[in-house]
Amino acid sequence: MRALVLGGTGFLGAALCRRLVADGHTVTSVSRTPPRPDVPPPQVTIRLADAAHLDEAGMRALVDGQDWVVYGIGPDDRGSMGPDAAAFLTHELVEPTERMARACRDADVRCLLLLGSYFASGGRADPAFRARHPYVHARLTQHERAVAAGGDDLTVCTLEIPYVFGVQPGTRAVWRGAYDAIARVPVLPRVDGGTSAATLASVVDAAVALLEQGRHGGSYPVTDGELPWNRWMQLAREELGLPVRFVPWPRVLTDAVGAGLLLGQRLRRHQAGLQASRLGGDVVHTHRIVDGAATRAELGLPDRSGDLENQIRATVRAVRDSSGTP
Repeated sequence: MRALVLGGTGFLGAALCRRLVADGHTVTSVSRTPPRPDVPPPQVTIRLADAAHLDEAGMRALVDGQDWVVYGIGPDDRGSMGPDAAAFLTHELVEPTERMARACRDADVRCLLLLGSYFASGGRADPAFRARHPYVHARLTQHERAVAAGGDDLTVCTLEIPYVFGVQPGTRAVWRGAYDAIARVPVLPRVDGGTSAATLASVVDAAVALLEQGRHGGSYPVTDGELPWNRWMQLAREELGLPVRFVPWPRVLTDAVGAGLLLGQRLRRHQAGLQASRLGGDVVHTHRIVDGAATRAELGLPDRSGDLENQIRATVRAVRDSSGTP
């Protein structure tokens, strides 16, 4: 098959390109800037384009002749998004994906795979969670509008990805900022929440399987298990050779920090994709867990839950080795 990977030089995209090449497919990677020479395999064709800001004719030319298209670009939940996060996300994420779906449909592409977020799973289960956070609403709207634009002949499906751990040579060390912060503090905050997490290998396995057999309109959460925040921080400190000491951190403190962040954003007239004042109840002090069993069963994927902590440790080592963290 001929596969076009938008965002093919990033952490997930580069790993997916390597796997597709290994499986014998013809792969083209699209990014805005030239990649490092050691990131894509030599068999990958590199195209430079700001794909999200192409008009529909430009997107149609980009995907012409492709069987599969992977849409792995666009803003994530972090960072400032101007005075109106919802409008920013509509312009930078939802509308470009919808144009891409129409372009893929018109170019007779077989499958358009969206690399999405596991927050969308929470938004489907809890409409109030969707309403509170512009990023969650945008991810669900991205899927809905792309599926509608794909029509009857294009398969459009979304892989909903949680926190991912693993190492992809040549790409920026994932979680560098978080692990540097964990290394600097003398004690760690003990919180009562957790998240879903996945290994890089599981995400790549799921992406390839969806290109081959995904259902039109399907949303597929992928996970290798639950990761309590305390356990994640403990693994990082252990791998960095630092003592592990926790202090209680009640939700009221997180709410106070979130309120301060929200005030600062309002003063700067910049919003974020996740509402800062609701991070305590919606992310930090809750168990934001998705069930990946149905995805594994439908796609025939292996269970890698036993490798999750090993990949977390490998991620910490990659950060340490790339940043000189003691």
